[in-house]
Amino acid sequence: MTSRERVLNAIRFKPVDYIPVNAKKEAMAPSVVGRKLNRDYFLDGPGAAEAEIALMEIVDDDFCVTTSSVSVALGTDVEWPENDYPQRKAGVIKTMEDVEAMGEFDPWKNEFTAASLETARILKQKLGDEKVIETVVSGVFNTASGLAGIEHFMQSLITDKPFVKALCDKVVDGMIAYAKAFKEVGGDIFFSPDASSSPSCISPKLYAEQALPHHIRWAREVKKLGLISCYHPCGGEYPIIDMMKDIDTDILWFSDMVDLSVAQQIFYRRKAVAGDVSGPDVLFLGNPSSIDEYIKNKCASLKHKSGAMIHPGCGLSPNIPIENLKAMVDATRKYSELAGAE
Repeated sequence: MTSRERVLNAIRFKPVDYIPVNAKKEAMAPSVVGRKLNRDYFLDGPGAAEAEIALMEIVDDDFCVTTSSVSVALGTDVEWPENDYPQRKAGVIKTMEDVEAMGEFDPWKNEFTAASLETARILKQKLGDEKVIETVVSGVFNTASGLAGIEHFMQSLITDKPFVKALCDKVVDGMIAYAKAFKEVGGDIFFSPDASSSPSCISPKLYAEQALPHHIRWAREVKKLGLISCYHPCGGEYPIIDMMKDIDTDILWFSDMVDLSVAQQIFYRRKAVAGDVSGPDVLFLGNPSSIDEYIKNKCASLKHKSGAMIHPGCGLSPNIPIENLKAMVDATRKYSELAGAE
């Protein structure tokens, strides 16, 4: 069974040889080819593809991932660390007039999203049907709060709801435009993390009123395109977990604040679930031996083998030891293979 077949079967609740695993390794990829995770790397589509493939050959998980930079492309003001993801600065979209002036988004006309699409195209060309190609598109509230500035955006949830809706509508339009282009180059999975709308940031009431409709919309449109959708609430998800059934996603990826076995019990036969390996505690501070034991227990806790995927609980920094990622992958294969074929 190829990695691609394994992932697709897991999503469809069909038999798998072992539980699929996504190492979320894209931040570590530049180091394998002697580069850093910086602006030049994000603008180098072929270089990013080369790095992802080089690291895939070491870690050998089931996913190849490209980071889309849609948030940057839409106008988020950022600064570029020497070796890390771009960091958001002050907001630039403050009024309804600013939103109206944003115009339509064409991902091929922006250097960052064009580069990420080129990465996806090359990955598909080189890997064919062996692996799934996933793109990371920062979620609706994550992107909107980056554009408006987190403080202004959060205040506007109470004081200027029309502004929030208009800005989020514009963000979703951009996400869909990118999804169309990603599909055209052979992409498979559209992954959207959105910590800014999680219970760690806003109340379940605000989530239901102002975030959920936008999550429902982007997921619906992504599915219409024939892409697999993956939503990551990213932060204390239990208070909103009952609402997630309304988001027509194929995969729900949970943080380490949610027990993956509990999520599986809730969503089995409805949505595949992924998670919940702690990046800081398990993958950064751990070692191959401790990770092996952790994954052994994780696999044993899952009642069903299909419909689940082992992922880190969130995106990872470039400082995670690569040998720890490989240990997570190897342990998943070793212990989930013993779990039976259902």
